[in-house]
Formats: sequence, C-alpha cells, structure tokens
Amino acid sequence: MIDEFFESLGLNNLEEKRLSLDMAMLAFAIFITGAVISYFLHPGYSIMNDFISTLGTGQYGWVMNISFISTGILLLPIFLALYSILDDYTHDESRKFLTLGAVSGIISQIGLILVGIFVDHPGRDIHSFVAGVFFFALMFCIVFLTRMTHYLHPNTVFDRLDRKVIKFFGYGLAFLDFLMIFFNLILYSYNYDAFIQKIVVLASFFYLGYFISQIRSSYIQSQI
Repeated sequence: MIDEFFESLGLNNLEEKRLSLDMAMLAFAIFITGAVISYFLHPGYSIMNDFISTLGTGQYGWVMNISFISTGILLLPIFLALYSILDDYTHDESRKFLTLGAVSGIISQIGLILVGIFVDHPGRDIHSFVAGVFFFALMFCIVFLTRMTHYLHPNTVFDRLDRKVIKFFGYGLAFLDFLMIFFNLILYSYNYDAFIQKIVVLASFFYLGYFISQIRSSYIQSQI
C-alpha cells in the first residue's frame, strides 16, 4: 500500500528527478549559511553547550527558523526522487528498506519544518517533541537507506557506488544519533549531547549529500 502511494507521487521524468536531487545541495547550503549567520547574531552562543535550536530564539531567531523551514521543504521531494530512481533496481528485500528509508526521511523533514515553527523556549515541550521526531526519523532514514544498498541488483549502473564508504558513515552516524538520544532522553545529561547534536546534524547532511550525489551521478549518466 505504501509502495503504491509512493509510486503515485513519484517523479515521472529525468529532469524532475535531476531537479529534485539538485535541490538537496541548495537545502544544505541554506542550512549552513543560516547557522553561520545566526551564530554571529547571537553573542555568547556556546558551540559546546547550546543546541542549534537556540539560534532560533531572540531578536534574530527568524534567520535560523527560516533556514529550518526552507531546508525541510526543499528536502521533502528528495526522498520521493530517491524512491522513484531506486525502485527499479531493487527486489522485495531491498524495496522494504527503500520504502522505510523514504518514509523516515519525509517524517524527519516534517519534524525539521516544525522545529522552525515551534521555537525553543523554556516550557515549550512541543519543540522538544518535534526535535525528537526529527532526530529519531533521521536516524532510521540513514540506517534504512544504508541497509538498502546491500541489496541493490548486481551488474547495474549502481555497482559503481562506494558501498564501503556509505556503510561506514551510515552506521557510524546512526550510532552517534543514538548516543545523543541516549544522553538526552535516558540519562537526562546535557553535558555532551549539545555538541554531539551539531556533529550529528552536519555529518548527516554531509552523508545524505554524498549519498544523493552518488545516486545522481550514476543514474544521470545511465540515462544519457
């Protein structure tokens, strides 16, 4: 049922798929630019102790919040494009992971959009909830997409993928994400997870950018 839903939303031609994948790089650039600008607009902000969401508070918090929302909106169609491209190269086992990865990816970006809408303030539990949705879904998205590459059909255009790099970074990132959630939700410790959060977010975007660029180059070249 979910597969049919994704197929009904799928991108239908090469240009639509190429544009969707290209938007990922724009999304990452917007996020990084917004974070850097917000950092200089928030004197006293601590990279070690303050969360990224803190940049979305105060007089100039709108800069980071626009970055959250814009990044989430631009990344939403990426997972439709990945599903549309990779579906033809998967079998039942890998399609399960592809579907779960795409669904998790979409949920994570909805969570990121809501992070920008529900600003971080003391007592604002809804912000913590949507931030948790973002990180949980992002962790599962990376795990499922990484696992999916184990099962791609052999002797296809995607044989050129550097699967060892994808596996190493994918599972390593998922472990870092788990550590952050463990410190925050289980140990209730805020000594480390603010810094780990930054590593997880930046490394996850780097991983997704690398993954997407690998898929894009392999697929686009096969269509020329």
